[in-house]
Formats: sequence, structure tokens, C-alpha cells
Amino acid sequence: MMTALLLLMAGVERNPGPGASTDCFNARSIVNQQRSAIRLGSLNAGGATTKAAIIDDLIRDNRLDILAVCESWILDDAPDAIKYDIAPDNYSVLHVHRQRLSKKGQPKRGGGLAFIYNNQLSVKPIKSSLVPKTFELQLLGVQVGNIVVKVANIYRPPGLSKSAFLDEFANLLASLGSGTGERLVICGDLNMPGSDAVNIDKRLTSLLDIHGHQQHVTQSTRHDPRQLPLRRDNLLDLVITSTALASPLVSDVEVFDSHGASDHDLVVSNLSVMRHKPLHLP
Repeated sequence: MMTALLLLMAGVERNPGPGASTDCFNARSIVNQQRSAIRLGSLNAGGATTKAAIIDDLIRDNRLDILAVCESWILDDAPDAIKYDIAPDNYSVLHVHRQRLSKKGQPKRGGGLAFIYNNQLSVKPIKSSLVPKTFELQLLGVQVGNIVVKVANIYRPPGLSKSAFLDEFANLLASLGSGTGERLVICGDLNMPGSDAVNIDKRLTSLLDIHGHQQHVTQSTRHDPRQLPLRRDNLLDLVITSTALASPLVSDVEVFDSHGASDHDLVVSNLSVMRHKPLHLP
């Protein structure tokens, strides 16, 4: 009934007969355009406090529904103009604020997570018993219809122990990815580069294999600002999903220039959950 109603609204008869194939195709296109994948972006912003305009452009230009930001550098007592202005119009933002060395001390170098999302989406923080010491974690549920996708936004400071990180990251995978039908996306800067610009640390690859997960980014995402021959690019910003799902949760993973936001690129992927978009008819 819904398809027939849309065809009639579009000015196409339900059974138009011979010679009307073009009109039928256009009507089917209108119906299909109602459904659209969720566009997820991930970016190490290298400080977002003065980059609202750049972030706005990245979201608009890449048609992002979600932008998971790490290294926001935003403190809990920052003015609202800083906390919330990084979200464009019709978007909202949730923060895991930059940590301090102590309640009265100076803020730690780097850090801070932010999750910017289109207001058409239903997004809620998910409580977790995990309190990792080697990485920052922002865990959220994105509901699309009856489907909930868990998104874990992660930042691992490079100066901390990689071995300790792998232990804590294994606990995260075990706790969040235990269900065979679990829709989980892990994204962010894990700072676990491999021996070249397009691979990650072999220990992380092995850990993902053991827990039935895969990493989808296949090119460097961070560019060393130093001049050649010292310059070295790395694959630091990752998108990770479970291999247990019947069909892949992410597709069309691409790396784009962040246009000066930081020395990291923007990683964009499509989530395979479809949402209904408003129908725009002439």
C-alpha cells in the first residue's frame, strides 16, 4: 500500500501499461531514495576548541550523520560556546571531557572525546563497568528504527604502554562483542602503527583475529609534518567491527583530507543500517 501511495503521489499510475517504463523507474527511484545509510566519520582533531568552522565543513561536505572526535581537548568546565558550538545546526554533541592530572591540577596533554550526531538520530550514552587506564572510551548507542548500533569512540595516548593497552582492549572486545548478532563499531585513534604506512601493529591484528573482529582502514591516516626524509606516515585511525555478523556492518570505508583540522585524515564509512528519510516531492 505504501509503495502504491507513493507512486500515485508522484504522478505515476500503479499500472501504467506499455510505454511508461521511464515513469515507473522514476517512481521506484523516489521510493528507494527514502532509505539511506548512516554516514560515520572519525577524526583526531588535535584540539577542537577553535575548529568549529572546519568541523562544520567536514560534516557538511562529507554528508556525515555522525562524527566521532578524539583529542577534542575540551574540559568539563569549558564555556558552552566551546562545548556545543562544535556541533553544526541540527546536530548535537556528547562529550567525554579532557582529563586533569588532579582536581586542582593542570589538564593532561591531549585527550577528550566528542560525538557529534544529526538530531534525526536517537543517541544515548551506554554505561560500562570498564574504566580503562590506557585509553579513553566513549560508548554510545545509536538507534535506527528497532536496531541499536553500539559505537565505541577511542583514543589511546601514544606514551602509554602498548602491552597494557592490548590487555584492556581485549577486555573491551570480550565485554562488548560477545553476542554473535552484536552490532558494534569501534573507531578512533589507537596509536598502534605497524612497520609501514598501511599496516597496524601485528599484536593488535592478532588480538582482533582472536576475538573475531576486523579492521577496515587500508591506508595511512596520520601524516608526519616534518620534512623528508624524516617524514613517515602511519595508519593510526581505525574502524573495527565483528566478523560474526551475516553481512558487514560497515562499507565504503574511505580516507579524506581533513583540510587543516589536524595532521590526521578524516575516516568515513557507511553503516549498513538504513534509515527512512523524508520524501521530497515536486
